Amino acid sequence: MLGRNDVPQAVQSELLKLWPAAASEVVPAEYRGIFQEISDGRYQVTLAAMQAASRFTQFGSGENIKNRDSFQGGSVTIVPVMLGEKVSFQFQTVEEVKAAIGTDITQAVNTWALAQENTRDLQCVDMLKGTDTGYDGQALFSDAHPQRSRFLDGNNYDNNDATAASLSHSVVRDLLMLAEDTNAINESGDKMNRRVTHLVVTSMAQFLELLPIIESPQRAGTANNDVNPLGRLGIVPMLWRNLAGSTEYLYAFSNLPGQTGLVYVNKQATVIETQRNFDTKAIESTAHLQGAAAWTDWRCATRKALSSVS
Repeated sequence: MLGRNDVPQAVQSELLKLWPAAASEVVPAEYRGIFQEISDGRYQVTLAAMQAASRFTQFGSGENIKNRDSFQGGSVTIVPVMLGEKVSFQFQTVEEVKAAIGTDITQAVNTWALAQENTRDLQCVDMLKGTDTGYDGQALFSDAHPQRSRFLDGNNYDNNDATAASLSHSVVRDLLMLAEDTNAINESGDKMNRRVTHLVVTSMAQFLELLPIIESPQRAGTANNDVNPLGRLGIVPMLWRNLAGSTEYLYAFSNLPGQTGLVYVNKQATVIETQRNFDTKAIESTAHLQGAAAWTDWRCATRKALSSVS
């Protein structure tokens, strides 16, 4: 039979027993398809920003290899933050532990599993909505991203179309052209393979408009019912409600292997700890994690303002 001093350990044991299954059963949040997760236990993480090394430079025998222009690139320092929650289990008798293990503890674990996923999702959303400047002195979404190369000074690029328009086939096409052609130029002025992998809207009304534009084999809404070239691109349409704000946007994101642009640095996965409160004698359990979202290349994200759909 459990003694009163054994209760905190019993609660901790049950929490840890239930946690892996609860965490694995949560539906992944939207950020996971767009952000690349990096596990790093350091206090702060410095990542290289977009570099302009699109090709090697030829050199002859006995010649020096050309040094990369120091203007072509930068670095991003990410400091993970701690986030957590505490729950108290008010046990008056040892026998009540049995009931609590079956109800309160299960509920706490399930709530934490959902909170872990939603917390990271909201961190990524806050970063996307934020106006903090990056390695090029501009916010992620800006109409004045400069080239960092000294050979291309004066060239600015725009990944933030603020002129609102109704969601349509032509709007999607123009956004893809902006992301994959106009802005797909590295710091040396060379063309990049920067392919859009996700198109994202933030309301159900816009999502229902987006689906036929992307997934229909024919061009929806046209009299001649032309073949829909957008349906052959393999782009994932997504609804990301947490990303909603005062202005609706159509977002184009690129998440390709080897092209880190949007990242979530996971310093510490969720840790669960339990102890008895000295004053109240309640059993207190906490769950906390450490992580942060950041961007290392503005070219991975482009957006177009949308008119509201009734």
